[in-house]
Amino acid sequence: MKKWIKLTSTALIASTLLVACQAQPSEEAKRVDPLSQEESQAESQGQETKSDATSNSEGADQSSHKESAKADQDNQDDQDDQDDQAASSRRSSSSRSRSDRRGAKVDVAAISKDLEEAVANFEDQFPGAELTSIEVESEGQTRFEIEGEDDEKEYSLSLGEDLAMVEKKEELGSANNPEDGFQLDQVISLEEATEIALKEADAKTAKQWELERDSDGKLYWKVELRDGRQNKGEVKIDAESGEVVAYD
Repeated sequence: MKKWIKLTSTALIASTLLVACQAQPSEEAKRVDPLSQEESQAESQGQETKSDATSNSEGADQSSHKESAKADQDNQDDQDDQDDQAASSRRSSSSRSRSDRRGAKVDVAAISKDLEEAVANFEDQFPGAELTSIEVESEGQTRFEIEGEDDEKEYSLSLGEDLAMVEKKEELGSANNPEDGFQLDQVISLEEATEIALKEADAKTAKQWELERDSDGKLYWKVELRDGRQNKGEVKIDAESGEVVAYD
């Protein structure tokens, strides 16, 4: 009996030890789990941090692009403003320049000399043609309009500043009377006609001249005058005698 009790007791102790051994890994597993959870949380936080960093980086890139685009637009706007100001300045300067020229006294002697060269140019362009009409304008830039004809054709030549050619025309058919033709050396010069007109009208300068035959067959200078920027009318002068015919 004692022997059985001893065996039973031994069996119970062994069983208890076995149970304890089986239970011990579970406790260790429990102790390991918190570490695993912490690692998992750390990994999760790391991923979130990376995600936030990526998001922040993308946001920074977008913000940088926006700022760059805005800077480019601002620079373009500034350039446009500068271009507009430059264009406005050029227009203003050009307007002042034209106004100054219109208000200034015209160099009639130089224009008269240029007219002689312009007529020589016409004669070189259209050999054999006779002059029928001359018009000179000095407002802004000096311009010469010269017309002529021969037995078959009518001709016209437009010259601008520095006698640069503006337009040249040649047409079949002569509409004018051959007797309308004249030579520049037949008449008083543009300078002489201007002096006569200024004295007649008590004006300071001239702005436009015309030389052609009138319906009575005579050649006349018509000189338009001004005093500063104020028009002073037109003086009509016999181009051969220099006599004043009319002043309007």
